[in-house]
Parts: sequence; C-alpha cells; structure tokens
Amino acid sequence: MRSMSAAFVAAIALGTVKIAELYILEMGDGTTYRYTTHNVPKIWDAENNTYNPIVAERGGVSFTTNFEVGEVGVSLSYIGSDIGNDVNNDILERAVLTIKRIRWDADYAPDEELTIFKGFLDIDFNRRVLNLSAKSKFANLNVQIPKFLYEECCNYNLFDNMCGLERADYAYSGTATDGSRTTVIDSNRGSVFKVAFDTGDSENPIERGGIITGGGNGYTAEVVQIVYLTPTTGYLWYVELSNSNNFDDDETLTAPGTDELLYENYALGDNEAQGSYPGHMIGQTFTPQITHPIRSVKLKVYRLGTLTDVTVSIYASAGGHPIGGSLCSVAVDGSGWSTSPAEIEWVFLTNPSLAALDQFAIVIEDNSYNSSNCPMWRVDGISPTYADGTLEYHNGAIWITIASKDCMFKEYGFDVGGSIKVNGTPAADPTFYELGEIEMISGDNSGQKRPIALDSAGTLTTLWPFVSAIATSDTYKIYPGCDLRGITCHQKFHNEDIFRGFLYVPRVEDTIM
Repeated sequence: MRSMSAAFVAAIALGTVKIAELYILEMGDGTTYRYTTHNVPKIWDAENNTYNPIVAERGGVSFTTNFEVGEVGVSLSYIGSDIGNDVNNDILERAVLTIKRIRWDADYAPDEELTIFKGFLDIDFNRRVLNLSAKSKFANLNVQIPKFLYEECCNYNLFDNMCGLERADYAYSGTATDGSRTTVIDSNRGSVFKVAFDTGDSENPIERGGIITGGGNGYTAEVVQIVYLTPTTGYLWYVELSNSNNFDDDETLTAPGTDELLYENYALGDNEAQGSYPGHMIGQTFTPQITHPIRSVKLKVYRLGTLTDVTVSIYASAGGHPIGGSLCSVAVDGSGWSTSPAEIEWVFLTNPSLAALDQFAIVIEDNSYNSSNCPMWRVDGISPTYADGTLEYHNGAIWITIASKDCMFKEYGFDVGGSIKVNGTPAADPTFYELGEIEMISGDNSGQKRPIALDSAGTLTTLWPFVSAIATSDTYKIYPGCDLRGITCHQKFHNEDIFRGFLYVPRVEDTIM
C-alpha cells in the first residue's frame, strides 16, 4: 500500500493541499524529459531534477483488479524543439511515461509523492501538441504463444538480439550527391555487385569494409559483404568501382592486411646531409622484395632555417629515376622540427600496392624552399651499401643518379591481406539493401531513419518520405535487408546456425487450393 507523509494527509483533511503533477518521458535512446503542471519550474527527486512547466491535459487513468491493461491519454502543448525532433526521428518508439502527484509547496521526500501511472507510449504529434496514449507495463504480458510460428520464414529479425549479428558491422557510409524527400542519390556509390569466388582462404580472409584490388586491371572496390561458405569458396558483394568496367571471371582480387611491417630501409653511415629545394630536389630509390601496400615512410631529417609544410611523395621509377605522377603524397608541418637530425614519419592517406622487384622513389618535394630554408635529409656519402636504390637529385631539368650516396629512410607497409578469385561474371544485385534501413548522419534530416524500398544504381528510395529533402553533401549510413528466408540467411549472412524458420513447412500461398 502506498503511504503519504503526515503533512500530505493533514493538508488533504484541511482542504489546503496544493497539487501538481509531474510527467517523466524516458526515451529509448536514454534521453529523459521532465515536465510539471505547476506554473514555474519545480526541483524534485533525490537527484534534484528540474521539471519545466507545460500545458498538459489528460484523461482519467483506468485501473482494474485483474490483468487488464490500464490506460491513460495525455496531451502536452508547447513542447520544445528537442522532443519534437525526437518524435520525427522515431526515438519515442517504446518510450516510458511516468505520472506523479506532488505537493508543489513541499520539498522532495519519498512520501511526498504518489506515482499514479507508469507505462509505454503510443505517439501522435501535431505541430506543438504531443498526444500520448500510454498503456501500463502489463501490456508486456501480451506475448505470442507459442513463442515460435511454424512457418518457412525466420522468427527473428535481422540484427535483433536473437539473430546475433551486429548492425554496426554492416554499415556502409556515404555522401549524397542529390536527392528528394524519398530518394537519396549517391553517384559515387553506384550499384552493388555480387559474384561467387573460389581459391580464397578463410584463415586469412578479405574483410567487410575493406578495399579490394583487381590483379588483372588494377580496379578497386569496397567490400560491403563477403561470406566464406567453405574455407575457400563463397560470395562477394562490393560497390564503388574505380573504373566503369568491372572485374573479370577468374581475376584474382586482393585486399591489404592490417598489420604494419617494415619492408625497405637504410640506416648506416649517416655522415652528411642534402637539402631539398628548387634546383636540388632530393629523392631515394628503393626496390621492395615483397608486394605490399605502402603505409608510411620515416626519414631522418632536420630543419634548416624556416619551414612550413614538407611534402613527401612516392613515384614509380624507370632507369633509376622517378617518373610520372606521384602514387601517393602527404604533407607534414615542418615548422616545429628540430635543427638536429630526427626521424619524422609521413603517413599516406592512400595505400597503393608496390610490386615486388619494381623500383620506386621517395621524394621530398621542393616546396619553393631555398638553400638557406629547406628540409635537410641525412645521407651516407662515404660508403653506402644499400644495393636496391640510390640517391637521386633533380637539377631543375632532369633527375641525376648519385650512385655514391644513399639517404636514411624506412619504408613501412601493410602485411599481405587475403585474396580470392572471381568465379563467374559479377552482376548488379539491387536487392542487397532492399528491406534494409538508411540513417541520415548530417543535414536537415540528421538522426532520422527510414526503411529502404528500392536500390537502383546508387539511388535509394525510402518506404516513406523524410521530413526535409535530401541535400547535396548530406551524409548517411545504410544497412542491408533480409527477407527472412533460409537461403538468404545462408548465402548473404552465413548465419544459418541461428536461423529460426522451418524450411519444409509449406508457405500459406502454396497450400491454398
């Protein structure tokens, strides 16, 4: 039985009780909103929470002595924009409403309040009025008996607790290039392609979200899903081809590993320095012994005079000299460098593959420096022993090999990742994201989620519209869908051990005479 304080009881007896109601809305994402029918903010609870005044109307609370579900209807007017946005973003789904009565002229104490209702909400939002229909927690007893339906489709939903797959692991992040309230267009993503593969290795797998490179044509793509049905065979889904063409049957696809390794380096001698500036730009050629994606270089350098950004690039090499455009390039702020030699690392933003036994060059770009203000690279100028490259310098017109000198360098790359061989012709798979979900990360619809009805060549169509039109540069995440069929669970997610459908129960439409 609920008890009240003596002061509360006395006030009721004298007819002087001053009642206010408190409304607590607990969202599914952990956010809590607190309101009061009093005309000024009220500090309440053991945590000294603030309840803000609001215009509220509600019906009576229905109570029963059996297991029927109690209900109450509440209308809150002039709510703030935060809770209005939460309604639009479906965050109030399965929110919990608690209604308390207090004496507004009393300070908080456990026996100075009465909890008159607590239950789950159904929401209706009309401009600035929030209409709440709440049912008590007895509604949780309304569960399906028997627990599982004996039908072909799985009884679980993709990414729920029983399915066991983690939703975040399957997210693809993109940026809209156009759109409307019902479409999100990303011309950079393009179509999702599916193809079978063989000669893979599940012990050294290609990972979801990784970049794969074609061995025959050098095209790249992003893996959105890969399933090893056996240790060597399975299915691959990918997007974002770097070329309008596609991978070929029997083409070997590779992905970089994730562990960083030191591949090529030279650290002996260190008895002089060379500056890099116009008319005297410095490079060092090197020859990898193992094919690998480059990650970074460390050079032993120091500052002469005043520096700003110092750019290092990797070039292919022919005839001992750097050629063509840079394969990758990155700048490091040199203004804080020491005037004494130290190792400085340049980490590249892209990771091109360096083929074994091909020669490449590390170049400190001249950056319009001069002989008094330039980066200085330490060199072995007496007895260099690096056999797979030499110091190069550019005199303003051509590259010149200095075979008697080698620069101090360390070249790092990723370990060799997994590989597979395409088995068949890749085909567009518009069903991969159908029945899935799109979540807007930025823009006017940030935080909103919508089911995906169609996916066609980079254009996603939602089942119902967003509040605002999609704008160029709005970012999003999308998640694949599942039709709950056994073959989908097996081929697309390889989660058949958890599948809770009954494959040999005929579908309803197959039993209709």
